[in-house]
Amino acid sequence: MTQMEYAGSELSAFAEARNFHLYYMRLFGERLRGDVLEVGAGLGTFTEEILNAGVSHLTVCEPDSKMADQLAKTFAGRAHVVPGGIRDVPAASGLFDAIVYVDVMEHIEDDRAEMMAAWERLKEGGALMIGGPAHSWLYSPFDASIGHYRRYDRRSVEQLVASCDGLDLEQFQYFDCLGMALSLGNKWLSRQSLPTRGQVKFWNDVVLPFSRRIDPVLRYRLGKSFVAVARRKNRYLSSR
Repeated sequence: MTQMEYAGSELSAFAEARNFHLYYMRLFGERLRGDVLEVGAGLGTFTEEILNAGVSHLTVCEPDSKMADQLAKTFAGRAHVVPGGIRDVPAASGLFDAIVYVDVMEHIEDDRAEMMAAWERLKEGGALMIGGPAHSWLYSPFDASIGHYRRYDRRSVEQLVASCDGLDLEQFQYFDCLGMALSLGNKWLSRQSLPTRGQVKFWNDVVLPFSRRIDPVLRYRLGKSFVAVARRKNRYLSSR
């Protein structure tokens, strides 16, 4: 079993950032349906939104054993919780219509191997959905303190998807353009390793709603975060 103790301490600070998670849901759209696997569920904040969307069946995996235990209690009867990572999800669970990584892939050192593992668990035409922090030049003490190996941009996501022959990139968007300004301020000025709850609340309740109005005008070309959706092609083994 893949087990670990999560090193970051930001999850509780972001647990009430519902506008942020609802924005993810809107950008993923109707692709989040059917039998869904969420990888790295953490405290279950996004898990709740997936369930609210009315998916057919939800499986979640979480490598932190304490968090996995709490998830099992919180979502008993509503979701199947697997302690560990995607390789620990039993084969009996079958293949999935959608696999979701929200603010998770940046914590995984070998993201290409993780992509292959996800590809193997997707149905034909299934959607692999990834969301996380954007732009390597925004990497800050906050990223380092919570175990981010990287931040992503369009090119790095294209390369990541291309590393798996069985996937086609269908969607890539940046979002939260005003949040980018806050991230730059932290990187260059305050250099905080963790935002306060008050700062998270201000960003979620005040800044993000304005970003949601401006992002479409900018055609989702600017933002501190990104979403990407890749589709599974034919069921064949990758030659790479």
